[in-house]
Amino acid sequence: MDSDFHADEALRWVRERADRLARRIERHAARLSAEHDRDRAAAAVGTRGER
Repeated sequence: MDSDFHADEALRWVRERADRLARRIERHAARLSAEHDRDRAAAAVGTRGER
């Protein structure tokens, strides 16, 4: 009985950590994508001005 409780608690802990990590990865990927888009837009503006 006690081992079932500990197993359930461990599984809950792992799922919570996995969820937090997944959300962190999504936020990081969104930030990198926005930075990439901004840099590409700036580069496009820069090349238009030089031509």
